[in-house]
Amino acid sequence: MIKILASLLIISGLLLASPTGLVKCDDCQKDQMMNNPQGPRFLNKEPKEMMETIKIWKLTEALNLNENQSTRFFPKLKEMRDLRDEFEQNRMKALSKLDDYLKDAKKYEPDIKNMIKDFDENEAKFQEKIGKIKKELSSVLTPEQQAKYMLFQSQFDKEMHEMINKARERWQERRELREEQQEEPKGKRTWRFW
Repeated sequence: MIKILASLLIISGLLLASPTGLVKCDDCQKDQMMNNPQGPRFLNKEPKEMMETIKIWKLTEALNLNENQSTRFFPKLKEMRDLRDEFEQNRMKALSKLDDYLKDAKKYEPDIKNMIKDFDENEAKFQEKIGKIKKELSSVLTPEQQAKYMLFQSQFDKEMHEMINKARERWQERRELREEQQEEPKGKRTWRFW
């Protein structure tokens, strides 16, 4: 577990340190291609996609899914993720529009009431759809796997947030160190051994 977390921390550090989010080192990519044909393609993914790939891999391992379960479980999981993404995008648009309307609330008062009603109805529909998908997911998993899934979700999200925060802190430290080194007078050098 520690090795996996260390690897993820290194990968997220590389992504955060690189302005494009990609590793540019030709020798590194050649080494990765020799050792792992999936390496370069994995590193070229967006951070969100990388997280999702890691999550699927870890989830398969944690739940010990058989082939039949995997073919039924992961499409439902993707459906739930896509539904959440769509809901969140629509929610942000609605909140932005509501914010605009509040700037002239008297003019848009009837519209604001309708928007609030629509907002609540959309949230209820979303929760209903999510509940349905969760039931379908539960029918695929054994009770023990369901319990493991519940624990996995909270632990994985917590671990990923911690890793991202640590990577950001390290990136910030490196950035500050580079800035300090640039500010030092040219005639005087300070040696740092870390």
